Amino acid sequence: MKNKLKTVLKCLGITFNVILVAIILINLYTLSVRLITKKSIVSVFGITNAVVDTGSMEGDKPDSIPAKSLILLVKSREYEIGDVVMFDTGSRVPTTHRIIGIDDDGFITKGDANNTEDKERVQNSEIYGKVFLIIPNVGYAISWLKTPLGSMLLVVICFLLIGAPIIFKSESDGEENNSGDSQNGGEDTK
Repeated sequence: MKNKLKTVLKCLGITFNVILVAIILINLYTLSVRLITKKSIVSVFGITNAVVDTGSMEGDKPDSIPAKSLILLVKSREYEIGDVVMFDTGSRVPTTHRIIGIDDDGFITKGDANNTEDKERVQNSEIYGKVFLIIPNVGYAISWLKTPLGSMLLVVICFLLIGAPIIFKSESDGEENNSGDSQNGGEDTK
């Protein structure tokens, strides 16, 4: 039973380390690009992520987005009516709304929960991408992890997951040494 537990913990540790290294590399890349380009939204391998903070996209449609949802977006060459897109509004925070029409001036957008369409037309060049995945409520956890307590808890969890296989290994090594001593009758066999 202990061997199975050790194997599971070792596999979890390796998996966690690979994921952790990938997250660190992606975050370093994102941070570097943000510092160099001064852009708040950065695409990694053509995929962008964001947390929707407001309820402007809440509604009855299957692809409506509740507040505090994590969304993943992919850049496209063409957008059509019905696509939910995130676009630059000139402010620090981009907007995520649905395309409800297209005219000569650009895309007409509107939040599902809003009564009126957006005042400004959106150009293709202003669109970061269209939503392809919505993960509700993850934004609450992301916001909490940005707090000092959340960051500290994350570091402790990472330390425990990385350190657990090492701790179990050192305990089992000690048990093997003790069992070897009892087989030799406790005598030194030099």
